[in-house]
Amino acid sequence: MYAVGVPTTRSLTLYVSQSETVQRPWFCLGSQSRDPDRMVVEPVAITTWVASSFLRVGQLELFGRRARKGEHPEVMAELERIVRYAIGCEYTDEVYTDLPLTEQLLAFAAAFRDRLVSLISEWIRVGYCQGNFNSDNCAVGGFTLDYGPFGFMDDFDPRYQPWTGGGRHFLFFN
Repeated sequence: MYAVGVPTTRSLTLYVSQSETVQRPWFCLGSQSRDPDRMVVEPVAITTWVASSFLRVGQLELFGRRARKGEHPEVMAELERIVRYAIGCEYTDEVYTDLPLTEQLLAFAAAFRDRLVSLISEWIRVGYCQGNFNSDNCAVGGFTLDYGPFGFMDDFDPRYQPWTGGGRHFLFFN
C-alpha cells in the first residue's frame, strides 16, 4: 500500500519460525463454500509494524463513551489526555495547541475527516476493499492499521467482497 501512495503502517520485520506451526481453516482451490473446507498447516510468524502511533479511532470512541457515562471522577481528564496525545502525535501541523481546547477539538475533527476521506479515496483508486472496515482498522492519524479481511478488485464490481461468507454488509459499496 505504501508503494502505491496509500497512507499505512510499515512492516519492519517478519520472523518465521523454523519449527513452530499452526493449523488454520482455509478454502480448497475453486471452493464455493461459505465456510473454510480444509485445514492447512503454516509456520508461525511474527510481524513488527511501525507507525507514528497506533492510536485507533476506536480508542477515542471508548474514552468518549466512558466520559458520556461519567464512569469515574477522572474520566474527562483521561479523555482530554488521550485527545491531546493524538493531536501532539499526529496533528502538529493542523492543530495549534495554543488555542482553547474546544477550538483544538474542532480543528482536530476537521483534519481527521479530511485524512479519512483521502484515505478511502486512495483505497478506491487502487481497488482495495477492506472487508470489515471499522474504527479499529483506522488510526487516528488517518492511515490503515489492519488488513484483514481484504482484497483488491481486478475489475470493478460494486458487489465485490473479499471475505467468503462475510455477508452483504461487507460489499464494496457498503
